[in-house]
Amino acid sequence: MKSLLFSLVLSGALPLATAIPQRLSSRGVIPETMFSNTLGPVGNPNVIGAQFGVRDDTCRGHLTDNSKDYTSKCWGMDKFTVNEFVRNRKSEINDCARPCLFYTSSLSGAAEAQGGYVLRSALQTAATEERKYLTIWELHDDKYYPFDKDWSITPESRCAFEDFDKKDEVDKVDGCQRSYFRAMSKAMALQCSGEVFILTNGPDPDKLRVPTNGIWWDTEFPTLITGARPDDKKVTKITYLQIDNVPKENRKDASNPPEIINQGEYWPQGPGADHLRDWNKQLGATANPGARPGMHPRTNEMSGVELSNSNDTMVAAKPVQSRSEEDQPEILTPDDGDEYPYAWSIEDMVDMYGGIQW
Repeated sequence: MKSLLFSLVLSGALPLATAIPQRLSSRGVIPETMFSNTLGPVGNPNVIGAQFGVRDDTCRGHLTDNSKDYTSKCWGMDKFTVNEFVRNRKSEINDCARPCLFYTSSLSGAAEAQGGYVLRSALQTAATEERKYLTIWELHDDKYYPFDKDWSITPESRCAFEDFDKKDEVDKVDGCQRSYFRAMSKAMALQCSGEVFILTNGPDPDKLRVPTNGIWWDTEFPTLITGARPDDKKVTKITYLQIDNVPKENRKDASNPPEIINQGEYWPQGPGADHLRDWNKQLGATANPGARPGMHPRTNEMSGVELSNSNDTMVAAKPVQSRSEEDQPEILTPDDGDEYPYAWSIEDMVDMYGGIQW
């Protein structure tokens, strides 16, 4: 496969060359080109990857409810744009040479326990003493990782995080919580280069499928593979790391990361490219699903992607040799001080973020 040409189909979007006013509209809308644009002038025609906006910058009233004593401490969604997340990366992270590690469940509509299992596995895999990977959970200061066990620690992100309704998934809309994490995710994807890794679960690596309603598929993946990326940020390969489909009984309390049972190419060959090809066939070459009702209709970021060589040979998965007891890497904990990469304990993070559809 030589290349992929991205052509994002955005219903109702203004032409990219049109200048977008640098202010919110009277309806409280943050346009796609302001919220998810790459660094540069607003209205920059060289947009990269997934495009999404915020249709209610009050977060369904969470930011304007003056009866709550914490509302004044909340930051508005203009503080959580893709540009802001890119600008506010830790300085030491920009000098980090570790490859990016993303994650997603292979089961569409996976139960919260399944999502928590995959999140836990990714956190453990990246928090070993050897520190082989870089995750989204270590890029920013603590205040960017909502801590709902004690909001006095992260009051800035409270209103955005609390704007979530289980009906959003059914209605195909994004509340502020999902828009927040999509922006953080795209900001990470923009800064990756070279080989990138995706940790997932599933019984059959050759037919690996990920949820098309998750942040990996609608935000991270299209941002990573678009041909519009600058030369120093080109992603040459995405490799999947496959863990067990179902968590083992002792997985929660394990002091070692999960076993990687298979490893193989996901893109530009492999199950990711295969899934993308099937997705395009299902939608049609010029598919435009249009806007769905709601505050932020989810656009189909993968529609219109063209695969230049449909006869590429599938790369077979490579079973990974089981680790011996002597080779088991240990997982770092908050007690390890500065060596521990995350703001909060892995248990707290799974409890707080395990239900987010990645």
